[in-house]
Formats: sequence, structure tokens, C-alpha cells
Amino acid sequence: MFYQLKIKRTVIDDKGNDRSVTEDYIVDQELFGESEMRGYQEFNGECDVVVVKRLPNLKEFVNDRNDEVDVDLYLATLEEKFVNDDGDESAMKYKVIVYAQNITEATRLLNDYLKQGLNNLTLIGVKKTKIIGFLN
Repeated sequence: MFYQLKIKRTVIDDKGNDRSVTEDYIVDQELFGESEMRGYQEFNGECDVVVVKRLPNLKEFVNDRNDEVDVDLYLATLEEKFVNDDGDESAMKYKVIVYAQNITEATRLLNDYLKQGLNNLTLIGVKKTKIIGFLN
């Protein structure tokens, strides 16, 4: 289960002053409390986990982070069409995340993902997130 954490912590800015920042992260944990604990562990307790939000429609990360390149996280909405038990066509939407340098690269990576032919998937939209990264 994926959760989004908002973590408030103090950082030192370019001028050497303390500055309070709030950053968003994603964790993959079974329980709400485990997710909160993972946030505290990441920063050795030197933070406040101010929000833990379950992301029920987030299915997976499309690719792994490339630490050699500066990348952002993009959230994509996909739609899967299928025929239900009554013979009617239905659709289900869910989300995936992709690491990319810009929206063009994110869209290209998502289209490559869709070409794998896993299901009858359509890319509905892509947007850049405020999420900094994934905490293992």
C-alpha cells in the first residue's frame, strides 16, 4: 500500500540560516503507523510527520530513479477498459508514477509502458508532482 507523507523539518539555507521546509515523500508500507515510522526513521527523528495520506489508486512506479540525472516525479492517470460480467464495457482509472526530467520524457516513458500490452490501457493525463522521492 502506498502512502504520501508530508514531512516538516529544518534545513540550512545557502546563507547558513535555519529554515523550516515541508516535503512530500511516498512510502510503500502495509499500515498507516508503519508509514509514519518510516518517515521518522529516514530523518533520524529530526522531523515531524505532519500528514500521512493513503494513495489507494496508486498502482506502481513505472521506472526506477536514475541518480545520475536530476529527475522529478510525474503522476499519470491510466484508464483500463474491460467487459464486465453483464457484457457491458466498463472502465477503471488508476495512477502510476514515473521518474523523468520533464513532461515530454515522462509521456514517452509512459507510452513505452503502455506498449507492453499488459491490458487495454489508455493514458488520460500526466502532471508533475511536489513529491521529492520514494522512501524504501
